[in-house]
Amino acid sequence: MLKTKVCKLLFTITLLVSSFGQAQILNIESMRKINKDTKWSGNTNLNVQLIENKNSFVLVSNRTRLQYKNNKHLYLLIGDYNFKESNSNKIVSKGILHFRYNYKLSARIRAEVFVQNQFDEVSKIKYRRLFGLGPRFKLNHSENYKFYAGTLIMNEWERIESDLEHVKHNDIRLSTYLSFSLFPKDGISIVSTTYFQPNVDEFSDIRWSNDSKIVFKIIKNLAFNIQFTMSYDTRPALGIPKTQYKLTNGIIYTFG
Repeated sequence: MLKTKVCKLLFTITLLVSSFGQAQILNIESMRKINKDTKWSGNTNLNVQLIENKNSFVLVSNRTRLQYKNNKHLYLLIGDYNFKESNSNKIVSKGILHFRYNYKLSARIRAEVFVQNQFDEVSKIKYRRLFGLGPRFKLNHSENYKFYAGTLIMNEWERIESDLEHVKHNDIRLSTYLSFSLFPKDGISIVSTTYFQPNVDEFSDIRWSNDSKIVFKIIKNLAFNIQFTMSYDTRPALGIPKTQYKLTNGIIYTFG
């Protein structure tokens, strides 16, 4: 615990204005960057806050994306970590590491394969490990608006741990998504992706998520974004709500 109220706000990089709940499906579409002239690209979003007033708070969050694209190949690595603590009680403690590879089969079709590992202590997810593959379709050729769809099949290994239950799952799920990117004006972009992930063996076991973001360019490599995410899980861990959502405002530094 901090010992002085002078430390109300010691260090802040990136602005994180509001956050409610956490989504369990990572939106990969909002992190892709398509630029024919750039092989390497990426961005990082870091937030650190130490606050003490009547209560003490520790907040740390980081999302880093690194992409390499060359001819028919695209490699994408994403790391996402969030930690929030109030008076030594964890409010959020979660992280995701995701790697994805795309191979261009034609002008409209890509083959995708990915692996992912994540944890979320507040949602009682000890770990959730994914391996998936399938086709990705480009639905149009316009540079001002882009639509994509994907239908992947994935294996999911999940362990739930709480005071109420200790459960392990090994399931096969479909992971279908529809995504669009709009560029109405120079320096403004809108990206929205909807995921639908049913259990192949039991279609009543469903996960659904929507992630929408609008980005405003400030200067060359700096932008302000507003992002809203909502997810629904028919079978979360006991005591965890089926619906979760998050609203985030932030500053993003991009290179490439």
